[in-house]
Amino acid sequence: MNKKYISSILFVLLFAFSYFVFTVPRDKNSPISNLERLPANEQQNSLLDSDYIDFYSTTSTTQSRNKYFKIYINKKNNNLALNSREKKWLEVQVSSDLKFDNKLDLTVVSGSCSFQSKMINNKFTLLNIRSGSQLFELPGADIDQMFGCVFDIIGRASYKISGQTRWIEAQINNITFDNYLWNFKDKKKLTILVFGDWGKGTTSQRLVGEAMTKTCKSMACDFAVTTGDNIYESGVRSVADPLWRSRFENMYPELRLLVFPVLGNHDHYGNPQAQIDYSNTQRRWKLPDYYYELAQMPSWLQILGLDTEKWDQDQYQFAENKFCSQAIKTWKFAIGHHPVFSAGSHGDSWMIMDDLLSIFNKCQVDLYLAGHDHHQEHLEMANLDFVVQGAAAEVRSVNRNITRTDPVKSKFASTKIGFSILEVTQRFYKVSYFDVQSKLLYSFVRYK
Repeated sequence: MNKKYISSILFVLLFAFSYFVFTVPRDKNSPISNLERLPANEQQNSLLDSDYIDFYSTTSTTQSRNKYFKIYINKKNNNLALNSREKKWLEVQVSSDLKFDNKLDLTVVSGSCSFQSKMINNKFTLLNIRSGSQLFELPGADIDQMFGCVFDIIGRASYKISGQTRWIEAQINNITFDNYLWNFKDKKKLTILVFGDWGKGTTSQRLVGEAMTKTCKSMACDFAVTTGDNIYESGVRSVADPLWRSRFENMYPELRLLVFPVLGNHDHYGNPQAQIDYSNTQRRWKLPDYYYELAQMPSWLQILGLDTEKWDQDQYQFAENKFCSQAIKTWKFAIGHHPVFSAGSHGDSWMIMDDLLSIFNKCQVDLYLAGHDHHQEHLEMANLDFVVQGAAAEVRSVNRNITRTDPVKSKFASTKIGFSILEVTQRFYKVSYFDVQSKLLYSFVRYK
């Protein structure tokens, strides 16, 4: 067999293969597997936060180079990262000449979630997606119902070339839903809810919770911190303790914020490890350890959560190392249960005062948030502010006759139940105190 004859056979085989790939229509039920990630510069065109974007499109043939079906998702580590103010979690972009049969299928491939009751054969389909750009949420679906679902998302559109129907497809696999992922690194301003001594299951707690929810919706809170005594009177026994529902979940049903707690003395009367483990059960609750640094904060902010009930040398070293090694931080905040100074019934916390003041002064900490005493108060000492916020469920009397000596000054004290809002930017922070009617009682501002 001569070389010319072999070349002719190869040419015919190559022509047949090309004809099949570029001309023969694909079965619309067969998957298109040659997916490609678009360049990073194109990813910035999404209407959603670019930090959470990932999208895929099909590789196009020469005849359909300008046709596309693109899926954008608000995505972090293969989780749909949603927040309380942005319910639109999916963007679809379709080229203008894809006029018919545009649809998007979400199929549960694993996991268990209550949203499956709204699906047919584990599939939810969005039909007749128009050309251009659209933002979607699942109609009638509560975000929390989708927790636990693992989805494959497939978008498909059809078009015709020379009378033949072609299909273009985009696909993203193994997507899970989590309303409480967070990343605040690029935030220019953070608005933080502060409340403490709260878990009593009383009418007062519920009313304060409603006021916090109302104020946070108005001020666009990013997350919440507690100053301890999360569950009265003796903490919880386990992650399945019914007190979680009666003292936390049912008290704040509409407060869709991450909550970063610290432990108080009443929490240690029970099983404090259960409060840490609860972080794996309740997505709002974020207590990673007995003491910890809040992650994903802007480069100009550092926040430590401390366990002042079980204060020891290891924790002292942790706080000192964290605060003093971050000299470039504009603001340094600490949260603990016991106040350094207080006009409340417990008074000043002499057992931890020297250690905390030593760290705060040495490492130039700016603000300490605490509870324990059931009132609201602001004290200052040179360039350091002390906030007592332990009035989220009940209040006690304060001693207004305490004589403070320089440099400690008492600036404000109230026996009204309520909470605080901490607003912070690289230039300033502001703490505002509110009562149960969301009425502003007092505020102060610090600049750098």
